[in-house]
Amino acid sequence: MGRHQRELALVAEANSAADQLSEKLLGRADVWRWSLPVGEPDALALRDYIVSTPEAVKRNLRQAAVSLSLYRGMRTAQGSDMANSVRRSGTPWGDRDLAVRVRERLDELNVHQLAFFASLGAAIDGLAAIAIGVSGVGIPVIRADVGSIFARPFEPTWDTSDRLRRALRQTEGTPLHDLQTKAVSGFRVGLKGAGPSGWLDWLLDQRNALVHRAPRTVFTNTVVVKGRHRFDELPPRRPEQSDIEALRRASDGGIPDFYLTEDMLTTAEGLLNSVARATVASCAVFWSAWERREVEHPDIDWRKQWREFSSDPRFEGYAPGTSVLNPKGGQLHLSPTLLRRFQNADILDTRPPA
Repeated sequence: MGRHQRELALVAEANSAADQLSEKLLGRADVWRWSLPVGEPDALALRDYIVSTPEAVKRNLRQAAVSLSLYRGMRTAQGSDMANSVRRSGTPWGDRDLAVRVRERLDELNVHQLAFFASLGAAIDGLAAIAIGVSGVGIPVIRADVGSIFARPFEPTWDTSDRLRRALRQTEGTPLHDLQTKAVSGFRVGLKGAGPSGWLDWLLDQRNALVHRAPRTVFTNTVVVKGRHRFDELPPRRPEQSDIEALRRASDGGIPDFYLTEDMLTTAEGLLNSVARATVASCAVFWSAWERREVEHPDIDWRKQWREFSSDPRFEGYAPGTSVLNPKGGQLHLSPTLLRRFQNADILDTRPPA
């Protein structure tokens, strides 16, 4: 078995579903199928963004799987060194030689954990962008996330967001409204059924805590089984809270109510499975919405789905001009998929020279 294969196997079905959705949408390149105007650059950009987003979901799932694999391997090495330190000094941190490496490894563990949660959050937000894109909801897809569709916290009601409600009011009384509400409802069912109650709230709260907040205190639980030491990292029960806030609001249970009673590896693998299941279910919903859209040709206010941004790059880098792309002989080598996207967007003139 190759490197990372255990974790990549967890997302294989989801990646296949995202691949199939991307390929199907790419095959529907004709502008008329999208109810978009011919020759309109922004309409072509919108279509390409929707078509390419399933590939982004797939990439983020793979990145999450690889990050989890690297985190698992580093945790194994960390546990081995801590166990050796216990045998030598009586404590996980007591052996001076091992303690240096154990403490250095903490930063590396944090890097892999951050990459894991950032990638999973990005995959979920990508699914939300596809839901908005294929159903023609009047929300800019390039800035869409799951909060554009559902109000936080998601549990227990999974209410639609104020932003989505405003957009849906614009299509009331039309066939498009029914298409949109069914796509949102299907997406909701897919997310709810992908894991235990509260899983998505916890995932996004933990992602936000790692990216934007002061770090939470990490508790390591030492478990001894048949004379062997295991060191579990306990995830915070309420990652959106600060340490003191969480402790103050904990029930009489004290520390056990401050953290989840399982190792972070167990939680992370469960979350990867949940996002993978949500991806499979959601891709089926999105394709069903697209097929209906293609048949009914609803009147879509596509400009509300795409916002023009400033063309001024502003940032020129730190050493501009030191690496300039100069395709040899005027040639640019692209993957078959990217070539089709560029052709569909009228970016490349692939006609043979006269």
